[in-house]
Amino acid sequence: MHEVNVYDMNNNDVLVPVNDVLKGSWSKGLVVRYNRQRMIVNADICKNRYFAFVIEKNEKDAIGHYERHSTTNNYYIDTPIFNGGDYQIGIADFRLENSLLKVFCNYKTKSGNKLWEGGYLISKEFAQKYSTMKQGKLNLYIIPLEDLRECQSSIKLALSKKPSITHLPFTWNPVQDV
Repeated sequence: MHEVNVYDMNNNDVLVPVNDVLKGSWSKGLVVRYNRQRMIVNADICKNRYFAFVIEKNEKDAIGHYERHSTTNNYYIDTPIFNGGDYQIGIADFRLENSLLKVFCNYKTKSGNKLWEGGYLISKEFAQKYSTMKQGKLNLYIIPLEDLRECQSSIKLALSKKPSITHLPFTWNPVQDV
């Protein structure tokens, strides 16, 4: 567990440095000490608070609230949808029910290049902005490839910015020593 001493309290909140919250998210948690008392915050809460902070303070990105998802599934597209020269991808709604989807491309153009390298993250919130198409028993979200590229670049931009706030507030709830 990562430990930090804090010296400021605002109403019933202690102000914890952002870097300490990040360290608590990848260690087993965070012990906050204030005025000879301690509070324990588990790693999941630290992780959720830190990533919610990064997204909230660095321009709300188009993918939605992806910090709520704990799992990411991989999906490989063999053939995109051709729409008059513009590429689209179809994602079945069931693939986005409980997790994020990282979409990879197996399709190669006439020049032998893939449409994109690496994976693009898609959340249910992002996919619901687009129309659906029924194909057999499946409902497919039809997402233009250009919109997906713009979304990914805004996510990278948001995550690359330095946070402007240095402390995160946590409601003070000290542990009673016995």
